[in-house]
Amino acid sequence: MSFVQDDVKKLAYLARLAIDPFDTSIVEDLSNILQLISKINEINAENITPMEHSQEVSQRCRPDIVTEPNVRDLMQAEIPEIAKAAGLYLVPKVVE
Repeated sequence: MSFVQDDVKKLAYLARLAIDPFDTSIVEDLSNILQLISKINEINAENITPMEHSQEVSQRCRPDIVTEPNVRDLMQAEIPEIAKAAGLYLVPKVVE
């Protein structure tokens, strides 16, 4: 499939793009892109594993261990009873 000037005008209108009507390189560029896509579609990629990253790198992750004790009860002891419920902090509504 290749583009002609009328196709580019129609696409530009649908995409609400202002394209210079005298610029013929857009037609050639779009046609080249479509040819490249058709070449890529011809490749059999059924047995190719998708890449997670373009380079063979991995993230250094810290071990998932608890390093601090749970101090919720200690923190909730400092606030009035009316400001807490079921271990949660009650705050005034600020968004209507």
